[in-house]
Amino acid sequence: MDTDSSTKKKTRKVYIKSVFLKIEDINTIQETFNGLVFIRGRWREPSLDSSNARELTKINWEALWNPKLEIYNVRGEAKQQIWKEVQFGPGGEAFVLEKRRTKGVFAEPMELQEFPFDIQDLSVLITSDHPEEEIELEEDEEDMSNVVTHSFVDESEWHLKKFVQCEPRVTEDEYERNKYKKPGLFFRCCVIRRAGFFIWNIMLIMSIISALSFVTFADRYILGSMIFLFLVAGWHGLITLFDDEDDAAMDFIAFICFICLYIVLHVVFLLIMVVRGFSRRSEVRKRERDYLTRFEETHKNDSLVLTKRRLFGARQRTRVGIRVGNI
Repeated sequence: MDTDSSTKKKTRKVYIKSVFLKIEDINTIQETFNGLVFIRGRWREPSLDSSNARELTKINWEALWNPKLEIYNVRGEAKQQIWKEVQFGPGGEAFVLEKRRTKGVFAEPMELQEFPFDIQDLSVLITSDHPEEEIELEEDEEDMSNVVTHSFVDESEWHLKKFVQCEPRVTEDEYERNKYKKPGLFFRCCVIRRAGFFIWNIMLIMSIISALSFVTFADRYILGSMIFLFLVAGWHGLITLFDDEDDAAMDFIAFICFICLYIVLHVVFLLIMVVRGFSRRSEVRKRERDYLTRFEETHKNDSLVLTKRRLFGARQRTRVGIRVGNI
């Protein structure tokens, strides 16, 4: 048997589902958000095939294979509940389900170039401590990930979209003596900032303040820190170099030029924001439609479908497992 075949045989697949139960305190300055997420890993465990209910209560979880799942982008000490269950297929094949509820602060790089018309992805990165040669993480297509929108706390500032995307990611452990690559999955939901508050309470006010710069043409003094106000003040310093008889005509021309510049800058800004905002929102709507299409296809039947589209039979469960902390 060649090396590749041997490696492939040892690789175990783990199917991951992620549910964003609660999202709050999206902090664009610190690039974090608080959240409560549910993570479920599912994998085959042949040693438990055809076990009866009594045998399930005596399972030694420590002796069984463990995917060593962890949430990579959580900050500090998160509160977690972890437990395990066993489910059986119609042929008695056993699947271990590791479930966890995690509440904590998650790191998320924020994109503020288009503020206040920005769109932010909020993500959870799930990795395994096994090297990628030993384990393969996949999104659970049979029971899709989702986001609970009715418990969204920041509804006044953000609009939470109803879809979750999954993206594979490979990380490298820099702190191990023998560095190796670890597989991971990025689960992302999406929020769109409600720009109305900033348009009326910030942009409109700043525009009015900027418009006050035009009264300086009846006054020789100006004080300000904005670029536009600086240009107006610079002109009033430059005009003193010319003869007094030319001041009135030049001052009027400068007045017209600054008005035109003011209008052009705002028109260009609005056009750029509208075009970019329309493009980003169109992309988000497409991602949401794709997700809903996949979700409807996988929920046509009421019964839960296993990998390779095999139906679960009657479920037998045990909730014997580990519980860490309280939420």
